Amino acid sequence: FDLLLVDAARNEAAELAIRDHLQPERRAIFLSADIADIERREPLGGALFEAYGAVDCLVNNAGVQVNVRGDLLDVTPARFDRVIGSNLRGTFFLTQAVARRMLQQTPAPGVHRSIVTISSANAYSAQSDRPEYCISKLSPSMMTRLFALRLGPAGICTYEVRPGIIRTRMTAPVADKCNRLIADGLTPIARWDEPQDVAGCVRTLATGQMSFSTGRRFTSTVGCISIRSDVSREGLACAAQNDRLLQTALCTDSNPSRRRPRTPLTSAETRWWRFITALVA
Repeated sequence: FDLLLVDAARNEAAELAIRDHLQPERRAIFLSADIADIERREPLGGALFEAYGAVDCLVNNAGVQVNVRGDLLDVTPARFDRVIGSNLRGTFFLTQAVARRMLQQTPAPGVHRSIVTISSANAYSAQSDRPEYCISKLSPSMMTRLFALRLGPAGICTYEVRPGIIRTRMTAPVADKCNRLIADGLTPIARWDEPQDVAGCVRTLATGQMSFSTGRRFTSTVGCISIRSDVSREGLACAAQNDRLLQTALCTDSNPSRRRPRTPLTSAETRWWRFITALVA
């Protein structure tokens, strides 16, 4: 791909991304813009098309973290609007502007067109010390499905990628806490997710390796299985024990006269019951 990178300010990380991750025959342009400023959405969308004449893939990866973690009862409108403005409002209206132009262009033969939105494991993992962030990351999931309905007839696919605990500057302030959670069994594979893990997932989607799918979410993570950040190892052990009880209860009819074996739970159903029992453990 030829790239057009947009960030609030050009920085060393952006320079490295351009220099180290671009194939020699490809081009890259950097634009400084704040997507929370929706008045810039149309000029920004126009810049994308003016640079290369067409856009085959939009990756929504811009976002901000909360300034202060704390009680959700203390969240102010200003704090809420700051996070929602970038992570949801700005993302939606930029996607809208680019989608309009993608519908106007004639796609090149054999080119897969897509919109990939990066959300977060906090789309389902509730953390009450940063509610505005969790809300801002859940909403893009529905946004992805809505754009799938609108753009699907034109052959434009939409995807949501949900990373887990990613080692970035955003997670640096809570690195010690995350290290303890990982060591305590938060993830089946005991390591951090890395930016390269997310990039590999996005590359797979952008290059059309999942062209038969749209409006779907893909989890780019080593496997966060806890729905609450404070679920302990003992809680998960209790959940595993309850799994066995649930398997017995759900596979056997409660009426002795009709009692017969039922189809065992699938792995997905078992994980769902594990989530429920972990919550109440």
